[in-house]
Amino acid sequence: MSIALYAGYMVNLRQSGNEPELRCYVEAPSQQQANELVEILLSALVRCFSNPAPGS
Repeated sequence: MSIALYAGYMVNLRQSGNEPELRCYVEAPSQQQANELVEILLSALVRCFSNPAPGS
């Protein structure tokens, strides 16, 4: 899944072809901004997959 954001930001999440893991690639105007975007994205994914679905 690729998501083009704004002002040069881009996120790509994909399943690894040979490992049981999720790959995360980002593009941003600076390395610091890319690092911050990775932290935000990974934190959101952890929250999403750590909470049980409603009604389960």
